[in-house]
Amino acid sequence: MLAALACSGATSCTKTQEGLSIAASAAVVPGVTVGITLAVQSSHHTLQGCAFTGPNGPELRTADARVFTLEGAPEAIKVGDRLKLHGSKLKKTKDSTGNQVFVVERLKKDYGPCPAAAALSQQH
Repeated sequence: MLAALACSGATSCTKTQEGLSIAASAAVVPGVTVGITLAVQSSHHTLQGCAFTGPNGPELRTADARVFTLEGAPEAIKVGDRLKLHGSKLKKTKDSTGNQVFVVERLKKDYGPCPAAAALSQQH
């Protein structure tokens, strides 16, 4: 496909040039696909927000006001701090109620205390 575009018009390509164009495009497409896949997977494995103590233990409120119950939370998690966590979201079942669960594998970054407005909105 790219070889046809590159070799159209006033110039023509040799068989070697067409072969190289096809090989280059064959290498680029999987590389781009892998990069996009890793970016999407990475976002599903990180969560950022303010940590607080909820009725079921440690919880995290994200910037879009979603609340996640934290499981396997490392002891490095400080309530009242804005954190970036690595782990995985558990899928909710149809009949489940309450917060979505995030299983924490590790603390990626502690940004320090949450802004005052976020801290006040976290109190139940």
